[in-house]
Amino acid sequence: ANDEEEVASCVKELNAPNFYPTMVSLWVTDSFERKNIERDRLTKLLVSLCKSRNHLLSQRQLING
Repeated sequence: ANDEEEVASCVKELNAPNFYPTMVSLWVTDSFERKNIERDRLTKLLVSLCKSRNHLLSQRQLING
């Protein structure tokens, strides 16, 4: 996903914090089959979600994923 705001909006709408670690795990696992630039985008996205003012993704959810 190129648009971090769109992803953040979708995560917010999902409103399923118990699913977020699984979501992170799926994204990271999928990224192993992608190019470096896409892995870099995922890294930036995850950092952005953790640092967002709404704290859409907690550090614990990120680690557990």
